[in-house]
Amino acid sequence: MKKVVLYMRYSSANQTEQSIEGQDRVCTEYCARNDMIIVERYIDRARSASHDTAKRTEFLRMIDDARKRQFETVVVYKLDRFARDRYDSAVYKRKLKEYGIKVISATEALSDNPEGVIMESLLEGMAEYYSKELAQKVRRGLQESVAKRKYLGGVTPLGLQNVDGKLVPDPATAHIVVEAFELADKGWSAARIIQHFNGLGYRTRKGKPFSRTSLRTMMHSKKYIGYYVWGDTEVPNIYEKLIDEDLFWRVQEKLKMNRKRKGAVDEPYILTGKLFCGTCGSSMIGESGKGKGGKVYRYYKCLQQKNHDGCSKKPVSKALIEDAVINITKEQLTPERIDYLADIVLQEMQKNPVPSKLPALKSQLSEVSQKLENATAAILQGNSSATLTKVMLDLEAQQAQLQEQIEDEAIKEKLQNITKDMIIHYLQRIDQADPERLIETFVEKVILYDTEDGNSRQIRIIFRLDGEAGLVELPEECSGTALHALP
Repeated sequence: MKKVVLYMRYSSANQTEQSIEGQDRVCTEYCARNDMIIVERYIDRARSASHDTAKRTEFLRMIDDARKRQFETVVVYKLDRFARDRYDSAVYKRKLKEYGIKVISATEALSDNPEGVIMESLLEGMAEYYSKELAQKVRRGLQESVAKRKYLGGVTPLGLQNVDGKLVPDPATAHIVVEAFELADKGWSAARIIQHFNGLGYRTRKGKPFSRTSLRTMMHSKKYIGYYVWGDTEVPNIYEKLIDEDLFWRVQEKLKMNRKRKGAVDEPYILTGKLFCGTCGSSMIGESGKGKGGKVYRYYKCLQQKNHDGCSKKPVSKALIEDAVINITKEQLTPERIDYLADIVLQEMQKNPVPSKLPALKSQLSEVSQKLENATAAILQGNSSATLTKVMLDLEAQQAQLQEQIEDEAIKEKLQNITKDMIIHYLQRIDQADPERLIETFVEKVILYDTEDGNSRQIRIIFRLDGEAGLVELPEECSGTALHALP
């Protein structure tokens, strides 16, 4: 079952909106119908979603927990429960997507405001573009620091320490990191390593016992092989290497194989939440399985048929139906349609402009960085203490958080200055650059039917703006028999 979390918000300023208990009931029923297991609930009471994301403590806790990749989807009662500020929505959805997490609504099968949904989806896609652009600028700006092998800030992982502006192995804890990689290379499981380390009294950088999350974070840190990593930016040879590169990459491969054995999805099923069975009306979910000879088949299967509830619908090839939907949707983006979409997106964006928080954030970062420099200088002068070390760790965490907030705010500023030509350029290449975004933006629902004679299959697509399209026949599936035989 897919692991999901619920995010619910209630603002006391609006007494007509659905209560937390009501949101919970609707979202829980939705998850039960769609084969989802709820692993956490995040609730902000009496919090508005407009312009004060920092006050939504549970929302921010959810975003932070998303980094641990312990869930796959965020379910909300309505999309405006996630964020009313369209720019925050785009930035945070982009951030969740980096972790492989989607946001879906339990009640909005069809959009009340398709133009607004299209605009937010396009903003989210363009936020990804600007994030990569920003990373490229940072990469170019790092060249001088690369030459000097300077420490560029951020959280210092266990086993390393900042000495005179450079990140070097920490004699007190480096052996823990080396031992972890060596044990993983020998085939020890995460549970066994954690039990072993905690039994020896080893502690994480924060002084806590090891857990799966802390071990996984440590095992994936490229700082141990000298990399500086910031978003999509990776610059090698900045730090002194603590782990041999061959050992590091061997362990990464073993961790990857472990995830595959546990059934981790290695590619997106872009029709998830949009594809429905034309026989019984249930959702069709993405699955994979092996046929004879070990060949892997990826397909969509009716949820009711999967649960043996009487539906006779056969699975459908993932590639077959996704390609068909992508091609049909691409045909909708004529030059005239693109021009029209660019106009309505601009009209939506001109409503409720959002003031910039960049000056205030940069001022806070400057203060924290100065305090961190002072603390570092004190340690270098021999004034080290447990209290001062804790202060440095807290300041490093604040610095990393502010740097991330500044990046997000810079992207939001970019989004508010988008022109019509920029939107047109984006739409002209969306099908090639991001087919998943193409479907997310323009397709509401896809229904898969079997013909009466059972010899062919048809799909009906409901688009956000134009409503239903006519039935389109799918090509014949050469692997249909093999798919039907899968569990």
